[in-house]
Amino acid sequence: MPRTCDLAIRVMLTVTAIGLLSACSSGAAPPAQSSVVATASAPAANLLPSPTATPPPSPTPAPPMPTAIAGAPASDVVLKLTASGHAWDLKELDGPAGKTFKIAVTNHDSDAHNLVISSGTDVASRLATLAKFSGPATQSLDVPGLPAGAYLFRCTLHDSMKGQLTIK
Repeated sequence: MPRTCDLAIRVMLTVTAIGLLSACSSGAAPPAQSSVVATASAPAANLLPSPTATPPPSPTPAPPMPTAIAGAPASDVVLKLTASGHAWDLKELDGPAGKTFKIAVTNHDSDAHNLVISSGTDVASRLATLAKFSGPATQSLDVPGLPAGAYLFRCTLHDSMKGQLTIK
């Protein structure tokens, strides 16, 4: 009987100590005595954190966003993109890597459309923007030299109007 009592007392002291240490490190009040529950059948070693526990891996940093290439040479490339019925006629465009080019945007709708080229989906990743304009009309977007890769093109006024610009 004394051995069972000793084990129960050690378990209770261990649980209380862990609770007090936890409360002290978080700035919270220690738990009330009635909240500490221990059983004589639970070995004390199971109540302590595992000394071999490994911390979760740190997140991998995102790769840097592509930026326009300063002083990129001009090309004679003019891509054509048409807006009609609140949709682009193409979902994929291909442009030259490391050279500037143009995208001629024809708007057949009376509603305004714009064109944004970005390396992501937010405002901070915009690389080129053609201001909104109503149709029927055609305007050109000057696209700076870009590194090879996949980019998003879209009308920010109509979320369904988007596609992929592949620079190669």
